[in-house]
Amino acid sequence: MATEATELTEGERAAILTQINAAIDTAPEPGNLKAKNAINAGGPADPIRDVFMVGRSVSSAGYVYIYDTVTGDRSVTNRNMLPSQLRKRRDDGTLMFSERKPSVTPHLGVACCPLHPGHERREEFAALGFPTCNKHNLLNPYEVEQHFKHRHPREYAALEKIQTDADRTEERAWRRAVVRQATDKETGKPTGNDHKQEEPAS
Repeated sequence: MATEATELTEGERAAILTQINAAIDTAPEPGNLKAKNAINAGGPADPIRDVFMVGRSVSSAGYVYIYDTVTGDRSVTNRNMLPSQLRKRRDDGTLMFSERKPSVTPHLGVACCPLHPGHERREEFAALGFPTCNKHNLLNPYEVEQHFKHRHPREYAALEKIQTDADRTEERAWRRAVVRQATDKETGKPTGNDHKQEEPAS
């Protein structure tokens, strides 16, 4: 026996949305700004014109967790963006994300972010003023690089510049050595590659 669909009232719609929102896992606000944190509004510390503000509250639409329906990977989205994220579909037409944690367990790796506290270069990075990152389940070197590049762009760019400067310094030293060797050969001076011939025994 078929039943006739009935139009929901505004009150019924509101009640359903309330239930859905209550079932969604909420996520913390991104970033380091919290209520009552001091904010340096003048850039670098200035003993004369340093201006500080205190955040009385941090408010937004809120952030929630969503899950990849295939891998089970969890990510964060703004609550205002939730409807559009949940409408995303894969090429085969299946939904890409769900607000409910799927039964599939994501495959986790063991590679760490370069900013991880246990990284072998931690002391070097600490001296540069880099923060720490606890990400430790990346799958491979490619994921490590992509995570570092997109999650820590300033630190990534700084290390890129340091490496580029070091490569240029090494190249300049090599070029000077080549020029010096060529000049010494032209003037008849012995070079580091010349071997002293042994005198015949008398």
